[in-house]
Amino acid sequence: MSAEDDLACATEALARARESERRLRAELLASERLASERLARIETIHRHSGIGLAELDDRLRYRHVNDVLAAINGLPADAHVGRTIPEVIDSEEGRATERTARRVLESGQASTNAAIRLATLGTAGTVRDWSVSFHPVRRDGGSRVSGVDIVVRDVTGRRQQERAHALERDIVLRLAASGDEVDAVLEDVLALLVRAFDARAATLWRHDEPGGDPASDVRG
Repeated sequence: MSAEDDLACATEALARARESERRLRAELLASERLASERLARIETIHRHSGIGLAELDDRLRYRHVNDVLAAINGLPADAHVGRTIPEVIDSEEGRATERTARRVLESGQASTNAAIRLATLGTAGTVRDWSVSFHPVRRDGGSRVSGVDIVVRDVTGRRQQERAHALERDIVLRLAASGDEVDAVLEDVLALLVRAFDARAATLWRHDEPGGDPASDVRG
């Protein structure tokens, strides 16, 4: 084979390699675009359903949060990136959340529907009930866990309803057991009401006398 033939073969091989590279780059860009579109659709669905999403890296630092969770935490989404959960939520609940995320990262096992009662900057100090699930993230189908996905749902309404039903049963049982001595259990019933609805600073008024003063301040 002549030098000219060798050069022609090499040129052809180089052209094929360049075409393969171009095709792979196009496929990669298309795949990334598709993944980005899917993520945007998922986030749109969760935004309208009020579900907060976060992704933590292998150091349990925020890699990404959606607008819902950013609003819950009272901090812009970009301000989360690179920070730990306790750096955003400086409370025992924040530290407990990080401990759960660490267990998921180390074990590779999901933890779902953890119940948390917490007031955040985004809720203006109002205590809310949250259901929080943690899922391990594995890149490219590998076995190594490279992060943790967190899903946060506000379940305050449901929990209040559950507490109201439990309270109703408790009050009925207490009143039934007291017979005619209703006043004997009234204080207990008022305390139950305060705890059930988290009215730690609620003032309970006595209405048995027209224009009566507040009977008492009952705090949980």
